[in-house]
Amino acid sequence: MALVPGKEGGDEEQEGGFTIDIKSFLKPGEKSYTQRCRLFVGNLPTDITEEDFKRLFERYGEPSEVFINRDRGFGFIRLESRTLAEIAKAELDGTILKSRPLRIRFATHGAALTVKNLSPVVSNELLEQAFSQFGPVERAVVVVDDRGRATGKGFVEFAAKPPARKALERCSDGAFLLTTTPRPVVVEPMEQFDDEDGLPEKLMQKTQQYHNPLPEHLRLTKSYSIIQLPLDHQQAQGVNHPHGKEFFPCIPLVIGYWREEPGTCVCTSLPFL
Repeated sequence: MALVPGKEGGDEEQEGGFTIDIKSFLKPGEKSYTQRCRLFVGNLPTDITEEDFKRLFERYGEPSEVFINRDRGFGFIRLESRTLAEIAKAELDGTILKSRPLRIRFATHGAALTVKNLSPVVSNELLEQAFSQFGPVERAVVVVDDRGRATGKGFVEFAAKPPARKALERCSDGAFLLTTTPRPVVVEPMEQFDDEDGLPEKLMQKTQQYHNPLPEHLRLTKSYSIIQLPLDHQQAQGVNHPHGKEFFPCIPLVIGYWREEPGTCVCTSLPFL
């Protein structure tokens, strides 16, 4: 499946006669080539060329940014939409290129700000309009709860770092009001987390601690989980707490499997702290 020029001048994707206009991957109102569409590509061969790098992503449309650091074996590429970037990441992450598995994740957004103390009447559009005075805004979102009610928090993603710094300085030096209500917003740099991929097993560093993560008396277990069973299930009596108070807790257990006999379950009680 590859991208080919469409009849109307747009790019299309064809496979077995099925045609998809890649413009459909842009959501209504979504801006193209934003930092949300920027991918980090790690573990690249040191001899890779820019043409080879672009060829990896050619089926996902024309990129607007390509950067390669050959000495350190990584690069960045920016695609047209977030959806195309997600598809490229899902399909290419872990693929082998010259005997090296590629590591692909979304690049950190260095021009994003968290906005707090928002009035309930502030919408996404008003938030974007207010912060556009500092520079081009790629996306502005007011965070809501599970019932669609504003939480008083939001975030603004600028197209570049200078306007983000300008907005941060302006809001730190004085009161920045979005409505007629005397309610100045609080602006902070956005904390960056990877809550999509987390830490997969393939990226774990196989140190000594990895192979022996449990205390000495539990090191025979390869995998384990901690559960708590009510005392009435254990027919247990009151337990003396180290601080001298008697209480009736649940009994925590560790459940694991013997390395020598896979599939054999072992249970052991953890000592109370």
